[in-house]
Amino acid sequence: MKTNWKYIVWVGGVDDYYKKYSDAKNAYDEWIAKEYDQVKLEVIDG
Repeated sequence: MKTNWKYIVWVGGVDDYYKKYSDAKNAYDEWIAKEYDQVKLEVIDG
């Protein structure tokens, strides 16, 4: 099954999915601003 999700923001092993890069980047930046250090923005292939 193909989904429309294109980005994942991981925070300490917990995932949040996004369709738009700008939304994912905003979430990523917010977590970094809160001083979380296990934050990763991943692009979904496919």
